[in-house]
Parts: sequence; structure tokens; C-alpha cells
Amino acid sequence: MKGYEAMDTLRWLLDAPLTFTPHLTVVGALLFGLAVVQRQWAGGLLLLLLVLTGALLLLRSERHLARAQACSDPDLRVTTYNVYRANDRPEPLADIVSLRSPDILVLQELTPALAQETEAMRDQYPFQLHSDPPWVAILSRLPFEASRIVEVPSAGGERSVLEVRVAYEDGLVTIYGLHAIGPSTPGGFQSRGSQFEAVRELVGSSSDPVIVAGDFNATVLSRPFGALLGDTGARTAISGRREAPTWPSWAGPLGLRVDHILVRDLEVCSVLVGPTAGSDHQAVTVDLRIARSSDTDQSLER
Repeated sequence: MKGYEAMDTLRWLLDAPLTFTPHLTVVGALLFGLAVVQRQWAGGLLLLLLVLTGALLLLRSERHLARAQACSDPDLRVTTYNVYRANDRPEPLADIVSLRSPDILVLQELTPALAQETEAMRDQYPFQLHSDPPWVAILSRLPFEASRIVEVPSAGGERSVLEVRVAYEDGLVTIYGLHAIGPSTPGGFQSRGSQFEAVRELVGSSSDPVIVAGDFNATVLSRPFGALLGDTGARTAISGRREAPTWPSWAGPLGLRVDHILVRDLEVCSVLVGPTAGSDHQAVTVDLRIARSSDTDQSLER
């Protein structure tokens, strides 16, 4: 048992710096320039190796990104939003819905008080699935063809992964919602890995186009999260050359992208980041289009 605990601690220690690869690469490049000016060749060489390693990791992470491409007539608008359990802003969910008006809203860190706000939104989102006790929820304007809650054991108690299937005019889409445990300790790192493993199995067993939305407490540079993306073929939707940070919201461009909307077999038409509406996380909204048989026919004609 101690051997396994030591390995978990080692994996945790090795993975933590990967989260900050962009930051470390930029700092390393600045220090490398300083070392060259001061003719500190040995230190400069080490810093150059750090910068090149960071650049390679960033290039490798490109395969996990689904960049927005302008497309007409999106089928779905999906928003994920970590409300923040200490959010004291009146009706933060109403603010998000008013601004983004998603078809599907995936929420995390719902307290009982915030969950009452979702009940007040039944006229707009009549189809809802909540974890028990309230923490994660999926709200939908589209009817659920099926829904279930998958409980994943963890060091801090069970964490739920929500699964729903919704119909659109040409078929079904399966949507998963989760709030991953933060990897601030080796135990948290291991529990987060258990959640990712559960998601990997769920996505792998689905033949539908898939959306996985939530607070993953991980960037694409984290090895367990990268493995989840690589194994399932899902990619995280972004706009532009780099991922816009979502947490902590006050850190601006120095923050981390830990809130994701993963997609498989879907076109990303646009990605919007924000607002915070009183949270320490930015909301993420994605417009999606399902590839149709007519699209395939047109590509064959070309």
C-alpha cells in the first residue's frame, strides 16, 4: 500500500508543473535572454532546454484542441458554468442565461440555495438532471431521451457524472456533466483520475456525437486529462490560437483553462468565454453543429 501511495505522490508531483507549462516557458525564455546578455552559458543552456521542452509540450497539446470554424445554422448552444458555492450575487444563473441563452446549461458547485434558482427556471429549462445533494446539474430546453447519474467513489466521497441524451432533428447527442476534484493533494489527484476514467468508459461506450462539459480542474497539458482526450477522441473547443483562461477569473491572461466543453463528432462554430457573474470561474459557451449526411455527400461530389 505504501508503495502505491508513493507512486501516486510521484505522479502528482510530476504532473503539477505541466499545468503551468506556458508560464514556465515564458519565464524560461526571459531568463534565457538575461543569461545570454550576462554570458552565463551553463545556466543559459539549461534554460534553453526548459524553453524547448515547454514549446514541444505546447505543440503536442495542439492535437487536443478543436478550434472554432465559422459555420452556418448551429444546432446547439452549450454553456458550462462553475457558479462558485460562495457566490453572493443575486440570481447569477439568470445573468448567464440572459446573456448567453444556451440550449444546454451545465452547472457546477450548486448549493441548495442556488439549486432553488434552477427550479425557478423550469419554464425556460423544463428538463433538468441534478446530482444529490445539489452540486452538478444539466438544464435543457430539449427533452431528455434518457438520463442517469453515475456515482464515482473518491477520497472526498462520491462525485457524480451526469449523463443525458437529447434529440435533434437528425439524431441524438449524448451530454456528460461533471465537476472534477481539484488535484491539490495526491489523494485529490488520484480521485480526479478516477473521474476521468469513468468519463473515458462512458464516452467510449457511446456511438452518439458526444459533449462533455464542466470544471475539469485540469488543463490539456495535464497527463491524465490528455490521456482522457487521446483515448476518447474528444477535443476541447477553443477560439483563436490559445485557450482563454477561465480560472481564477481575477488572474486574467495569467489564469488557467480548467473549464472545458469537449466534443466528438461535432463541428465547433464559435466559442465565447465569460462572464463570471460573481463566480471565480469564467463561463464557457460553445455553438455546435452536427455533421449531416448532406455534408458528406457534398464533400464526395468535390
